[in-house]
Amino acid sequence: DAVRIDVGYFAEIVKNAYKRPRPFIHDSSVIPCAKKPHNYSYLSGHSAMAYAMGTVLSKWDPKRKVAFMKRAD
Repeated sequence: DAVRIDVGYFAEIVKNAYKRPRPFIHDSSVIPCAKKPHNYSYLSGHSAMAYAMGTVLSKWDPKRKVAFMKRAD
């Protein structure tokens, strides 16, 4: 939970710095399959979480670092 909270916090800082609108703002043909988020698009919170967890798991099990980071990619 601590990693999730930290990643969310810093992802929002980057989102607010870049202010990249979500795709459905630019193109009305893009219809999200879930509730429309109200924050900015970039940096992807999902991508940030994948890399953070890959890093955390790599520190926990260094022998599997390549696998963890490949999965994050």
